[in-house]
Amino acid sequence: MSNKWIEGVKLGVSLVMTLIAVINLVSRADVKAFASNGWTWFYFAWICVVILYAIDRYLRIKHVFQGLKADTMRKQGELQTLITETERRLILDRAEWARQLRCTVEDAVKHILQAEAGVRAKADEALAARLKAVEDRLPPVVVR
Repeated sequence: MSNKWIEGVKLGVSLVMTLIAVINLVSRADVKAFASNGWTWFYFAWICVVILYAIDRYLRIKHVFQGLKADTMRKQGELQTLITETERRLILDRAEWARQLRCTVEDAVKHILQAEAGVRAKADEALAARLKAVEDRLPPVVVR
């Protein structure tokens, strides 16, 4: 059995018990005199209207909050989707940034190595020129 069915049975039983209690109360002689007064019925009707109004407001507010909860859950799902998509995009961007940084570092290293090779070549040329100058100043070697 579902909870709604059980709640319906409980409500029905409580209404029947209340009706029986009211009938027994009204059937008493001292209550009949009180119940015959018009203001009594006016106040009774007023209280019933106030109770029904409070129940109606409660149900409307409950309905509004259920709608707000559904909207919040839907927005939460959309936000979670956006977060997942953004994280996926960030992962791809990080890989691209790492590749670009690696290329930049490799280009810088290549430039430094080329500059260093140029300096070495000039130093080798200068060393070769000094060696040639030293060799030119030496007297010729005669083999006997």
